[in-house]
Amino acid sequence: MSNRLKALRILIVEDHHDSADMLAEVLSYDGAETQAAYLAEAGLEFLFRFRPDVVLVDLHLAGRHDGFWLVEQIRAEPPPLGTIPVLAVTGDTFLSPEQIQGFSAVIIKPVDIEALSHILTRYVRDGQ
Repeated sequence: MSNRLKALRILIVEDHHDSADMLAEVLSYDGAETQAAYLAEAGLEFLFRFRPDVVLVDLHLAGRHDGFWLVEQIRAEPPPLGTIPVLAVTGDTFLSPEQIQGFSAVIIKPVDIEALSHILTRYVRDGQ
């Protein structure tokens, strides 16, 4: 168990329950506090309740809303919530600049856990 994501609060919004839960578990091994949500609306709810430092969101979610909707809702919030880093997680390799507007980074599936963990270290605050 590493501690490189020490106490980083990560919200994972992914409609494939096993994928979301596995990602949450693996990132917790690196010291992160994780919360999984399976719908965009639940992700928005957890944004207020869980107060994450970073959000990982699948772009294509089951249900009424998708990851593009969720990032729009987050960006409409005043700081600090509206400025939270939101990383898109997707199997899409061709996304237009308009589609990725509002996202801090794009992670292509299948997710390379080591690379993702490395990216997430930049959001760990000193003294956290």
